[in-house]
Amino acid sequence: MMSRHRHHRKVNTFALSVLFLAAWILVFIYGTRVLGRESLQDQHDALENALSWDITSCYALEGSYPPDLQYLEDHYGLTYDRDLFFVDYRPIASNIRPDFFIIDLQDGKGGSR
Repeated sequence: MMSRHRHHRKVNTFALSVLFLAAWILVFIYGTRVLGRESLQDQHDALENALSWDITSCYALEGSYPPDLQYLEDHYGLTYDRDLFFVDYRPIASNIRPDFFIIDLQDGKGGSR
């Protein structure tokens, strides 16, 4: 028969193991979420840079700014994940740089240029 002291030691060891495992799971989940947010921000920044570059390239090559977002996709190869981002492209005139606003659909945050 097991002594009371030995039984408590096994219970304490088991409890510590469970707590240690739970702590590691929480750290893993938190780390995954942080990396996911950073990855989404990196994609947002890349899309913003691509839009700016394509808009500038279009004006430099053609002498006018692109009339719409579809024009950038068709003529300058702009691609992005529509499930992650919504781009509100606002042309003003062919000789005035358009405004655009990127909305991150995953968290509702956006930024404009």
